[in-house]
Amino acid sequence: AQQVEAGVSRLLTLAAVMWLSVSAYTPYECGGNHWAASGAWCTEGVTVACNVLPFGTRVKVLGHVYTVQDRMASGWRRHLDIFMEDYGEAVQFGRRELPVEVLE
Repeated sequence: AQQVEAGVSRLLTLAAVMWLSVSAYTPYECGGNHWAASGAWCTEGVTVACNVLPFGTRVKVLGHVYTVQDRMASGWRRHLDIFMEDYGEAVQFGRRELPVEVLE
């Protein structure tokens, strides 16, 4: 919190924005497995995989908030994968360079 005029305080939140290559993955690429590297159950609309952010980090991509719960193969550094149940939707999403806002 930061003090502002007249003793009124307000909370200032700083967020980092990273441009990452963003794609989608499904249980199909994981051999039908829904368990994330963190031990969480992969859930569409919640789970993302990222090697450069700690588990539990909340990120905003295309206006939606996700939680880092999974990892990718060790070679992926500047990449984020969004978990989806439907393989066709994941393929349609493709790979895009997008801003990823790190919330916490």
